[in-house]
Amino acid sequence: GETYQGAHEAMISASEWDRAQAIIGRPGKARPAKHEFTYAGLLRCGSCGSILTPEAHVKPSGNRYVYYRCHGPSRFKPCREPALAEAKLEASISMYLHKAAIDQEAAEWFEDSVGSMVRADAGQLHSARESVEKALQAAASEGEALLNLRLRGQVDDELFERKRLEIADRQTTLRIKLQERQLTEDDLLARLRQILDFSLRAPYVFAKAPPVQRRQIVEATTSNWTVKDREPLYLAKNPFSLLAAATTRPKWWATCVHLRTWLFETEDFYLPDLKLEFTHEDSVTQNAVAA
Repeated sequence: GETYQGAHEAMISASEWDRAQAIIGRPGKARPAKHEFTYAGLLRCGSCGSILTPEAHVKPSGNRYVYYRCHGPSRFKPCREPALAEAKLEASISMYLHKAAIDQEAAEWFEDSVGSMVRADAGQLHSARESVEKALQAAASEGEALLNLRLRGQVDDELFERKRLEIADRQTTLRIKLQERQLTEDDLLARLRQILDFSLRAPYVFAKAPPVQRRQIVEATTSNWTVKDREPLYLAKNPFSLLAAATTRPKWWATCVHLRTWLFETEDFYLPDLKLEFTHEDSVTQNAVAA
């Protein structure tokens, strides 16, 4: 632990030092408490672009309040943007998560409708891969034909080299496409179920979750957070921005089409696990809010 060295080189503990200072009427300097800040590094100032600094204020009652304040762009010209209370930030996040949370009926409809599209399109993915394989075989045949022409003296060196490089570049591109991992029908359907389940559970897990999990939920669903005049602003990430637009049943079909496109076009996608229990009471509450 932390120690202090006395005049006679004797080593005493920090607690013993503090006790001694209190006895002689010179209490030791209070050590700053360590705080964890859920959204540190996430927020930027809407005026100067600086990253907001988190601050913790503990009232005499023991209640802890966290604020995010701009100290930029420099100490010679401080930014005048007011601080944002973490409670207000989390209220904004919660509101968005509820907006993007579809109810159980909608989740089942999207799983059936988008799932049908995915199953129909999975055959097209296989056909596209076969087309690439055939194109690679054709390029190889073209290269052999070019070589035969050169050996018979029907193509000069300059034309041969130019055509050879074109064919080689085309083959490289096609081989890279074949090496890319292709999402299977099962992959796409599993991702769809994960997204719908996340949307259903996120607002209620966020309300109960520890700081690390709350941060994960925010980063999975939003980006580019800025603060201007105490108002938190953000960009909603797909696919949750798509679900947030499905506010009424007539809009479900358009969302369904966009969601299908997003599934096929997005390769890298990660959602954190929502490990907290999702109770029947939560589901009832959510359906009431959605209604």
